Amino acid sequence: MFKMLDKSTLSRIQDVQVDPDVARNDSGNFLFINLQTGEPKFKIPPNVRWRVNREKMRRALLVGIEDHVHWGRRVTGLTVPKDTNHVQLQFEDDTYVIGSLVVGIEGSRSMVRRFLRPDAFANKKLGINFTGVAVDLTPEEIKPLCDMDPLLFQGCHPPTGAFFWFSMLETPQVNGTAGTNAERYCAQICMSWPEKGPEDKVASTDKARLINMKNRAQGFVPFLQKAVDRIPAGTPVTEIKLADWECLPWDNRGGRVTLAGDAAHAMTMCKCIFLEDNG
Repeated sequence: MFKMLDKSTLSRIQDVQVDPDVARNDSGNFLFINLQTGEPKFKIPPNVRWRVNREKMRRALLVGIEDHVHWGRRVTGLTVPKDTNHVQLQFEDDTYVIGSLVVGIEGSRSMVRRFLRPDAFANKKLGINFTGVAVDLTPEEIKPLCDMDPLLFQGCHPPTGAFFWFSMLETPQVNGTAGTNAERYCAQICMSWPEKGPEDKVASTDKARLINMKNRAQGFVPFLQKAVDRIPAGTPVTEIKLADWECLPWDNRGGRVTLAGDAAHAMTMCKCIFLEDNG
């Protein structure tokens, strides 16, 4: 990132971090813990990390190029003429553009990937279910989670294979509540688990999905179980269907078409593994 972006863009991105205080003194910690004990199982060596607000980061990246970004256009076709160095993209509104390079970065259901690998473009379901919430927390409620890490951490529950993810979304410093009696933090709490039978399917209602998350948190180290148990009734619970695409080779048509990001290697929010205790 530091090599790809100019200093002014990097500065704008740095300004939209979810917790400016942590950003100024961040140790770059990244933990994977045993959810049963709360003890770190894996720790990635410290490095620079920025956790940013996605929408604010998008606006930071758009500065100066707003007129060149066209929203809401869906690719329906791609042509690579053999006698030119150009590529043509067709859109669903029957318009098209011509350029010298196409990079498909349009997510895990990439239409550009469908063109590059028509024989094997489809994602494969992982057999793991995922739900998550965004929840408001008081300083007292967020403290045990921030004591583990103030930005994010993840872990697995060895007896069940349940995966847990915590990350900070908003702090009083950025949501306008600092210095008031209504200091508010907003955190993301997500869980995934292997689907072994009908009882592991994701329910159709928020109420049932939340009950499932709370049930699966039983046996977690107390501060994490409490964090899930206190998610208020009525909280919207989002399901994300987990699927992956094996990163297969593709013909980049002489360097004119390629893939990047989730289009090339979808990142799935799950770590359903058994953490064997080797002392």
